[in-house]
Amino acid sequence: MIRATLLLLCVCSLWTSPALAQGFKSNKYSIDLFTGPVLGGGGRMIGMAGAHVAIAGGIDGAPYNPAGYAERFEKEINWFAFDITGGLALSGLLTRTDFDNNGKKNKASNAAYQVVLGTRMQFSYFGTGLTWQERRYTLSARDSDRKFDVVIDTWRTGVGYSFLNGGLVAGATLAVYTFKVAGNTQSFPITDFTTGKDPIGYTGFGAEFGVLIRPAHERYRFGLVGRTPVTLRPNQKERADDDGIRRAQGLVLPDSAHVPWELAWGVAYQFGERRTNIPWRNTQRLRKDLYAQIANGTYQTPPRYGEAAYQALPEDPDQALDVAMANYREAERRYRRHQPRRYVLLAADMIVTGKTSNGNGLESFLDQVPERSGQKISYGVRVGVESEIWPDRMKVRAGSYLEPSRFERSYYRPHGTAGVEARLFDFWRWSARGTATLDVAPRYYNWGIAIGLWW
Repeated sequence: MIRATLLLLCVCSLWTSPALAQGFKSNKYSIDLFTGPVLGGGGRMIGMAGAHVAIAGGIDGAPYNPAGYAERFEKEINWFAFDITGGLALSGLLTRTDFDNNGKKNKASNAAYQVVLGTRMQFSYFGTGLTWQERRYTLSARDSDRKFDVVIDTWRTGVGYSFLNGGLVAGATLAVYTFKVAGNTQSFPITDFTTGKDPIGYTGFGAEFGVLIRPAHERYRFGLVGRTPVTLRPNQKERADDDGIRRAQGLVLPDSAHVPWELAWGVAYQFGERRTNIPWRNTQRLRKDLYAQIANGTYQTPPRYGEAAYQALPEDPDQALDVAMANYREAERRYRRHQPRRYVLLAADMIVTGKTSNGNGLESFLDQVPERSGQKISYGVRVGVESEIWPDRMKVRAGSYLEPSRFERSYYRPHGTAGVEARLFDFWRWSARGTATLDVAPRYYNWGIAIGLWW
């Protein structure tokens, strides 16, 4: 009898999976939600390898530098302006990918996509906007056939202000992160998690700050961005089992999920005929200057740039001021219409990312096998180039970046990126653009399409 019992115990020990033998023994750990690949924003960001701290503009650039909320595009002449964006990126549809750069391909990461939507409004020197980014993955536990839907949502809303007629721009963002996991019974991530089990959910808040230095008419610019760490807490507390450990859907739950702090700075320089860092003057201040010029007789008609003559100023001072204002804004439009389009823009960023205390990788959480992540500060480098090869019709981009690994046994992963943007059609006073991008690295690739406004 004793021999039979010992034999049964030996068989059970051999049968027990590594996840059970080496699994999490308590809830005192965190999921490191560090994102290594370049994601979010429009096609310009991915095409230029994410080197966007110094060139962030509009709602596409705001997630990379909150100063983008208040940086006007060249064609935004009026006191009020707005910007919209939308994009879809797909990865892993043809091959398995290494989701978190831990050196192993996930066998079910072939269902992954990212959606981005955003809008921005500009009121004189003040700008505000809202973006929503959702990343969805279908991942599986390595030692079982169980699949999980993983959804990471990021909502950003922020404000920015432009000083010195656009020479200095500053912005701040409130970021809301949600992280959900649910058992999957389908071949592609589900939308409402209607799998018969409530999703595991975490929510947290953080802040982002950015500064953009763009001296008027100069070819260079600098940017600086800081992001606070974000701790995501459970949306609902699960009851502990008899052993004192909280579980859900067969998983030992972490106390939190964590987005580490980040500090980034960048520089950009533009070659070619096209002028850059064009200033914009507030209507109220401009009216004061023009009124003084009309009063003392120093007013001069703006350059015509080869187009029709401007309106002559009437005798009435108030009417003359209105006409002078209209002439000035029309001169700004002509200036932008007639300036050269050919250029080559170079940009480079350096990124430092903080630690995650008691952090483990997302895949290790699903595998239920501890794999420490974020034990050291990470460093990344991004370099990108952009040029308009078909004036006012097509732009091309390329870049490369080093993705740090948060795991001790893995290393930096080099990426190569490319992108193309085309002007599709015009409507009212705007032009629509379409963008396609590609990001390739060992054990990873990502491609996407996006729509927005052509500038």
